[in-house]
Amino acid sequence: MADQYFIGLISSIYSSAEAAMGAKNTPVGIHLAKDGLLKKSTAHKSLDLLDMLYRKTAGNLDETELATLLKTQKDLRALIEASENN
Repeated sequence: MADQYFIGLISSIYSSAEAAMGAKNTPVGIHLAKDGLLKKSTAHKSLDLLDMLYRKTAGNLDETELATLLKTQKDLRALIEASENN
């Protein structure tokens, strides 16, 4: 059974990256903009964090957790790539 906290962590990391990229008008995005941290580097760091989670949890995730992590990595890579092509 998938750990709801692990799934929540993955979702939180993605949401923070998405807000930093300006994809959402969220409280996190507003906070980052006010602090002058609205940068692609935040999204890259989030992707690095997801990559680290993948490496460190190898063999310890159930199917749902692994699928969620892999999909989130793919989605974040696509978001970063799309922003770099604009």
